[in-house]
Amino acid sequence: MALCCNLVKLYSKVLWSYISDVYSFQNMRVSEIGITNDLIYRFLQYYRNYPGFCDVYINHSYDEKTRGADIDLLIFNSVGVGSRYYIQSKVMNFEGKFKDIKKWNPMNTPQFQKLINWSSNPGHAGTPLYLLYSGMTINSNLGNSNNGLSIIDANIIRNFRYNQFYKNTHPTTSSLTFNILYNLGIDPFHVLFCSDDDNLRKSKYSNEKSYSLGDIEIAPPYSRLMSDEVATEESQFSSDSKTKYSEFPFYKIIIKNSERILENS
Repeated sequence: MALCCNLVKLYSKVLWSYISDVYSFQNMRVSEIGITNDLIYRFLQYYRNYPGFCDVYINHSYDEKTRGADIDLLIFNSVGVGSRYYIQSKVMNFEGKFKDIKKWNPMNTPQFQKLINWSSNPGHAGTPLYLLYSGMTINSNLGNSNNGLSIIDANIIRNFRYNQFYKNTHPTTSSLTFNILYNLGIDPFHVLFCSDDDNLRKSKYSNEKSYSLGDIEIAPPYSRLMSDEVATEESQFSSDSKTKYSEFPFYKIIIKNSERILENS
């Protein structure tokens, strides 16, 4: 489906190995933001050889406390129909726990609910996903190298946490481990990009709303990340603008169909 299919598969394997090795050393940590930034860099680096097939934008007004999504990902197929995914990234700790995926709190909107609310807006609806950065450690023995980058629908997490709070299911589960999420139904990140996974993607991650390229408006606070363009300085955005757009995803990635490149290569 997308030219970056093999890139995502390879990055997942490398990341699984990296996180596994880092956590073999006592008290070592892995940076969630660092991995996300590196993943964005890999897309930029890869598509530099295929201009016109991937655009990446950065939001200078993002606020980790208010936003639900790190990445607004749009993937267009061969006939120009796009699917949209809102992605919140999380990295496991050395115990294989995703401690930042909090329990249900009726007094404070959880991040997964913010992600779902944002994704449900009719004006820019999409599928809400968690992107999990993982490796082999305690509580992650069910995974393999395809799970360095894994996804799970945020609604699954919401339902788990909701039932846990209101119906007292899984009363002893505080932090969600990789193995718990694996059993709830995670999939490799590459299913969003690879033709071999079309049936799985359509059955589990299909969008109710489809897009055309003309539907996607790129406006402040977003500026394009390209090596041959001058980046927009963060200081150019007013404090009012930053507050207004603080809930918008940090990155916007638009991947256009590249099957004809694959056919001609």
